[in-house]
Amino acid sequence: MQDAINGEKSRFARALLTVGILIGAFVSCGGVAQASTYFFSGFVAGPSGGTVSLDITTGAAAGLGFDITNVTGTVLGDNVTLLGTPTTPPGYQTSPDGEWYYDNIFYPSFNSPYSTLFDNPGLLLLDTVSNTDINIFSPGVTALAQYTLGQSPGQEQRDLLVIGAGLSAVPLPATWSMLIIGFICLGYFAFRGQREGRVKS
Repeated sequence: MQDAINGEKSRFARALLTVGILIGAFVSCGGVAQASTYFFSGFVAGPSGGTVSLDITTGAAAGLGFDITNVTGTVLGDNVTLLGTPTTPPGYQTSPDGEWYYDNIFYPSFNSPYSTLFDNPGLLLLDTVSNTDINIFSPGVTALAQYTLGQSPGQEQRDLLVIGAGLSAVPLPATWSMLIIGFICLGYFAFRGQREGRVKS
């Protein structure tokens, strides 16, 4: 009986070790440790108003922030997507239409020069409906706002007031993958243990 209990403990320990090794390998490759999703929502000041709602995926560390690798959501009712590649601060790039500077860096711990999620140059987006460039950056046009929503053409700039921002509760696909692999490993060792038990008896 004691041998059976020890065997079960040993199999469970091996399963946990296997899962730990897989997770450790994945983290060392930069998958889980550096990838997070954030939400950002706000409304635009002015007579026309409008809302901004974004899901932002971050990647590798860049100075005090993180590279933005993907953006989905809407700006003033139009679907948007990430435009341009991340640039390590203090570097920046220019939008295709030449109207905006950007670096596509996200500051989840408020380490930017303006204590905001986006610095100046900011985040560059493409409005997929009008096919125009959008830039969200700091500081605001007036002292009342932390962010500016800039739109092409003509560099129209309006205050963007934040409604909410924070870490998303939805795990990334990579996180789901690691959980599934872990459960498969646990199931495999449990199945193997039952087989070994039947063979011995």
